[in-house]
Amino acid sequence: MIFILGALIYWNFYPMSIFNEWENFLIMAIVFILIDMFVFLSMYISKIGDNELSYAKKAVAESDKLLTDNREKVKNMFHLLKKEGIPEYYQTNKEYLAYLSILLQAYAAKEGMNVKILPFKTEQDKLSVINGVRT
Repeated sequence: MIFILGALIYWNFYPMSIFNEWENFLIMAIVFILIDMFVFLSMYISKIGDNELSYAKKAVAESDKLLTDNREKVKNMFHLLKKEGIPEYYQTNKEYLAYLSILLQAYAAKEGMNVKILPFKTEQDKLSVINGVRT
């Protein structure tokens, strides 16, 4: 629309330029069409020359899916903490671990995971737990 308006105003002042400078008008028309396609038509072109534009679309879709999944996980934990509550005081470490285990199992059930708490006291116990060796 802008191109047509500008061309009409120019042709009004220089009518012979339509015949003398038609190559320039053609180049400008192509440039305006490409800009219009990219800006106003949301890049419906998937390939220009050797440049592929569909990869960016796939990457954005994957990122959006990842963000949606993470948002749902945060929402699930928020609702779980709201429902279960967080006690302020525990008598012993066993009580704390028992409540933490209940909370994590409830979250894992919502997310379709399996969680197991494996406490350790020494560095060797830690390495055994990490390597999957039970003592």
